[in-house]
Amino acid sequence: MQVAVIGVGVMGSAIAGRLLDVGAAVAVYDVAPDKCRVLTGRGARLAASPRDATAGAEFAITSLNSADVVERAVFGADGVAAAAARRRMEDCHP
Repeated sequence: MQVAVIGVGVMGSAIAGRLLDVGAAVAVYDVAPDKCRVLTGRGARLAASPRDATAGAEFAITSLNSADVVERAVFGADGVAAAAARRRMEDCHP
């Protein structure tokens, strides 16, 4: 299973850590990349953006602290929705 975790503060890092514990392939992204260091040391892939984290993921989990941050992470130019839209197009046109 491939999972993207966007936002790895206290809650997001716990979620990502548990996913790694059960063998999931986890991509992590946070605006503060230093927060990802422990998780990448455990095998998570450091993503360059929410879009990058979501590319190839079956699930995307956000753990973010405000509606503005969620909106940017999901609908921004390099957000989750950009990766999801590309994936839908690939599903329709192999």
